[in-house]
Amino acid sequence: MKIAIASFSRTEQLIKKTWNVLRDVNCEKYVFVVEEELDIYQKALEGQDVTIVVGVNGLSNQRNFITDYFDDGEVIISIDDDIEEVFIKSGKSLQTILEEAVEYLKKSSCGLMGFPPTFNKFWNRGNGCKEGLYFIVGAFYLYKIDKNIRVTNSLGEDFERSVLYYLKDGTVVRNNDLIFKTKYWTNSGGMNAEGRKTDLIRKHYTKLYYTYPHLLQLRTKKIKKEEVVNLSIKKAIVPKVFVLPPVDDDFFTPLKNMLKPNIFKKTSGSKKGSGSRPNFKPHYVATFGMVNPRFKKGGLQLSASSIEYSDIYNELLRLGEFICPFEFQSIHILKNCVCPPHKDNKNTRKSVLISFGDYTGCNIVIEGKKYDAKHTPIIFDGKTMEHWNTDDLQGTKYSLIFY
Repeated sequence: MKIAIASFSRTEQLIKKTWNVLRDVNCEKYVFVVEEELDIYQKALEGQDVTIVVGVNGLSNQRNFITDYFDDGEVIISIDDDIEEVFIKSGKSLQTILEEAVEYLKKSSCGLMGFPPTFNKFWNRGNGCKEGLYFIVGAFYLYKIDKNIRVTNSLGEDFERSVLYYLKDGTVVRNNDLIFKTKYWTNSGGMNAEGRKTDLIRKHYTKLYYTYPHLLQLRTKKIKKEEVVNLSIKKAIVPKVFVLPPVDDDFFTPLKNMLKPNIFKKTSGSKKGSGSRPNFKPHYVATFGMVNPRFKKGGLQLSASSIEYSDIYNELLRLGEFICPFEFQSIHILKNCVCPPHKDNKNTRKSVLISFGDYTGCNIVIEGKKYDAKHTPIIFDGKTMEHWNTDDLQGTKYSLIFY
């Protein structure tokens, strides 16, 4: 039986908490650290029966490193370095529970097992193991090494792993014999050096939701009295239009301060031809990112606006990193655009639309259903889905389109 612990800047927590929990567990213990902290961990764990392994930086990177360290097919118990307590209803020892769990996975076609995401000692969902679609908490789980499974999402690695093993095996395992206590959201340090800031949570979780919409659902959750984006694992119908959680108005403040009238080009909708869109009302547009050059041969080139207003372009890239859950090449900034029913025939994939400014009205209507994109990212396929704006704009409206 082997236990792997990824740890970063938490020697005190590791010794006082997790190591104390594991004091009576007889097994091979491995602690994975980064090179610059090797001496610190060697001193902290001096005299302990443990193998200290120098790994890599970053939570998902370290998880993948651990996967590569062991042999394919081995069952590994992965435990965070801040497990404070475990509770076993049956009265069995932790040693027995873990040994039984390892044997279950060895004999099963399933590759991932976890415990209920709660420390409610009155939790009563039966005992033993159940198979199905479950959220396997990344703080304490068992998995059968499969080097083809790689986690990439540092803040949502447990959701990602749950989904990847479910897609591979058709099920994961929830072991109801044990619950554990950890400061999962609030501890300092840890392999996730960025910390669990709410904007970063939103960025990582919305990307996962967009990647696996048939198995994940977005919701909000209060953490320390603050509403943050959260995920739940559940089979769902894939929406044609993705409505992501809104961002705060001050998210756009740096961009607002950069936007000057001279960056926009006035576009007429009265005629066909260069610089116009038929049936569109006059509005203003600026294009950033990669574009097809109008009079030059060759592939995509960086737009003139991106070169001339590089500060704005860099700010748009920063916003896109948090707003857009997929790779994008180009960004439109539209000012006071009220578009008629149309399709974006030149698009190749879905787009993200979000609006801001001191305005009311001018909602986006997609296939007959109205959405409010103010501060709220809306993802849809403009090439196949007819869309338009309601003609009731009052004030000054800016829209960003990432595509």
